[in-house]
Amino acid sequence: MKYFHGFILMMALANAGIAAESAQPPTNAPADNNLVFRDPFTIKLHVDKERYYEEKVVKKIPFVADNNVYLFPGESFGLKLSVVDGEITTVSYQKEKISADVELEFKQEIEENGDAMMMLVIKSRIKQILYLDALMIVPRKKGNYKTSILPLKPGLMNFESWPHPIIQLVLRNLRFKENVSNNSPEGGVAP
Repeated sequence: MKYFHGFILMMALANAGIAAESAQPPTNAPADNNLVFRDPFTIKLHVDKERYYEEKVVKKIPFVADNNVYLFPGESFGLKLSVVDGEITTVSYQKEKISADVELEFKQEIEENGDAMMMLVIKSRIKQILYLDALMIVPRKKGNYKTSILPLKPGLMNFESWPHPIIQLVLRNLRFKENVSNNSPEGGVAP
């Protein structure tokens, strides 16, 4: 089987940015002492029946920073939402999913025939509909791409899936209102 290394992740990590500029994790020591960083890890993704993507990530990347949620395949954790006057003011990492407002699991599933798909499972424990935007980085493509996430209804679970590998998914602009203008940079067209 062939292994290939996409330079996009290395470039993105070297520049301390995964996803759009407004969604980049901090590059220096954080001002917010509540940031929780991942230990170094290796991303391993099934690309197709014959090829795999593998990349070592040694740079410290937070789970959540500036209300942006950074997900890599194989991760499962929760989010705590702080709400003031009916708006989400702070999104923070919650290791123990049982006490989280929102649970996340991002994984790759491989079928017997060798096909693979990415899946995001989101579970809500809040009493409002949660809307969010998402960006993704995929192997062998430059830049980041917008992707849609269905609104999460109170107390329910959503399953989002993609038929191609995703190196990283960034969830951002978490809100309770559907029509909020997003002045952040536009992502490209989905692969």
